[in-house]
Order: sequence, then structure tokens, then C-alpha cells
Amino acid sequence: MRKSINIAITNFKGGTGKTTTAVNLAHGLADRGYKVLAIDLDAQANLTDLMGVQIDPEQCISEALRKKINNVTIINVKQNLDVVPSHNFSMVGIETELQNMLSKSDRQLERCISPYYDSYDFIIMDLAPALNSLTVNAYNIADRLIVPILSDYLSLTGLYTLENRLEDDLEMSISDILITKHEASTSLAKEVLNELSENRKGILCNTVIPKNIALSEQGIAKESIYDYAPTSAGAIAYREFVNEIIKRTNG
Repeated sequence: MRKSINIAITNFKGGTGKTTTAVNLAHGLADRGYKVLAIDLDAQANLTDLMGVQIDPEQCISEALRKKINNVTIINVKQNLDVVPSHNFSMVGIETELQNMLSKSDRQLERCISPYYDSYDFIIMDLAPALNSLTVNAYNIADRLIVPILSDYLSLTGLYTLENRLEDDLEMSISDILITKHEASTSLAKEVLNELSENRKGILCNTVIPKNIALSEQGIAKESIYDYAPTSAGAIAYREFVNEIIKRTNG
């Protein structure tokens, strides 16, 4: 039985705070003493950028997938936190290449990552906003699927579409829904929160991430929200979210 708890942060819709959530979850767990590996599986390489990591394209995870080697480049960010980086140039074409692999193409990521399962408490994967071979690879090794969504009806519709695709095509289900960029004063946001509270009570996180300027500025600073603005509403909310995920994973 492997040691690590593998978490995929996913949503087919962009702009939901997916990478911000992955970065701050990884930092928050590391700050609590857990050994964390964050993996950037998005060709936009936003997680790599937000972690302040600069790499050569050949250090990207796509190179390990292409070459079918059983190890990846791991870069230390701080105590307890390592990153497997992505690079937008190197990731070009990897989706087609994975689809063209004749055998076990949905397990290529597992082959690269499994040697590290016993070295980390948590493996956090930031996925592209699409259902493709690399995303499916990540789903196949994930213990939890966390979906950040906005509190608007387009995001709500997208959530239900994602649920149906996961259940019908992959026989998987979402474990955690996290509302992000929430504007509690608007009636629409309240309606969406109420609907999810009623219909997705078991998987909706108690934590709600507010719309917060510090979370937007965090990306420019290339720091975690806890370092950039430790007393901000965003930092307080993400600390609560980290605590909630720890409780959920510990049963």
C-alpha cells in the first residue's frame, strides 16, 4: 500500500482558481509538516510559474512521458515541498503522443510517478482544463478529485457536465467541490451556494474562498498566499481549506 495521498485539481472550465488552489494547498500542507510533491500537468505551466521555478524544456514532465523513463525531474521549492515542472514549449504535442502509444497509454504517468509514492505524504496534480489522455492518466492515480468552481450558473452547469463525463466515461466521481472567488453579497452567488449545499452536501467543502485581491496579486509575487499576504481573507480561507482536506483524507 502506497504512502502518498494523490489529489487531482481539475475543472474543464478555465479561470476557476484551479492553479491557485493547487499551489496554496501544496504550500499549506508543506507548512504543516507534510512532505508534498506538486506536479504541473498543464501546458500553460502556471503552477510551475507560481512556484517560482524556471527550467529548461528538457526538465519538463513531458520528456519523461515521451522517453518512457521511470523518473522525473524534481525541483525543491522549500522545506517539505518539491515540484515536477511543466513547460509550455515542451508540452506541445504530448497529448497526441500519449494517444498514439499503443499499450497502457492511460498509465504512462503512473509509471513515471509511482517510484515516489512512498517518499511523499501528498501528491498534488494541477491538470489542464480539458479531458484528454494526460488528464485521464492523472485521474487513474488520484485518490481525490477536487473541483474548484465559481459561484455562477455557467460554472454550475460545467460542474454537472464534468460529473456526468467522469461517471459515464470513466466511472469516477468528484470527492470535493471548492467554491472560489466567491462574492457573498450577490444574490446569484448565494443561490449557487444554496443549490450546492442542498444537492452536493456530501462533497461540497465547508470552506468558501472569497474573491480577494491578494489572491490575484499572489501570482505576480510568485509566493504562496501565506507568505504574500498572511492576514488576508484569501490566506485565512485557504488555511481553512487545507485543514478541511487533512480532515477529509484522514477519514
